[in-house]
Amino acid sequence: MNADGPAPGDRGQDVRWNQSFTADDLAALRQALRHHAGRAGLNDDALDDLCMAAHELITNALRHGGGYGEVELRRDADTIVCQVIDQGPGFTASPDDLQRPPAHVAGGRGLWLARQLTHHLTLEHRSNGVTASVAMHLTNSHSAPAASATCPPHCTRREPRRDI
Repeated sequence: MNADGPAPGDRGQDVRWNQSFTADDLAALRQALRHHAGRAGLNDDALDDLCMAAHELITNALRHGGGYGEVELRRDADTIVCQVIDQGPGFTASPDDLQRPPAHVAGGRGLWLARQLTHHLTLEHRSNGVTASVAMHLTNSHSAPAASATCPPHCTRREPRRDI
């Protein structure tokens, strides 16, 4: 295993990690998230993409979700899932509604970017906040993953975009 993930061909380890956070924890949180996602089996572009997507979810929790939250990273079979839980007022958008904001608009790209960089984005609206989850599949198959708690039956596998 190298510093950013497993060696080529290495399947990674089962990982379950969670941590509460505030804005003061952001730099250390990013480093810890990258470390654990690498241990779980992500490397190269996939590791960068998951970390960037998670960073967008975390900063949304800080900015719109009460200023604090909890992040959880886990490996479910061949899928790495990162959940960010906040206590904010929530919103009504679904991942399918997310559009790229016009270039002249400041902000508003976090969830859209997280969706573009990962295979799956889920937004769970709760009475006391939002749980935003992104998932990256470790397999090279282009077929849809099996139905699970990670990807519901309607989940279709999307390849992360490289043209953003």
